[in-house]
Amino acid sequence: MLQTILSRSSVSVTEFRRRPVECVRAGNGEAIAILSNNEPVFYCIPAKEYGELLQELEDAKSKLKAVSN
Repeated sequence: MLQTILSRSSVSVTEFRRRPVECVRAGNGEAIAILSNNEPVFYCIPAKEYGELLQELEDAKSKLKAVSN
């Protein structure tokens, strides 16, 4: 099955297990696709970006709730 990789950088699961910190640093603050058999299995994103995503999700939920009422 063909899947789109939603990041500029990718690394194999094997390499990520061996050197996780180095892989994250090589991502230069951006998400990294972790691949198994050349398909993305998960994304590693910096903590700051994760926090921003959670805040955006909460903001969107609040706006949707306000519109629904």
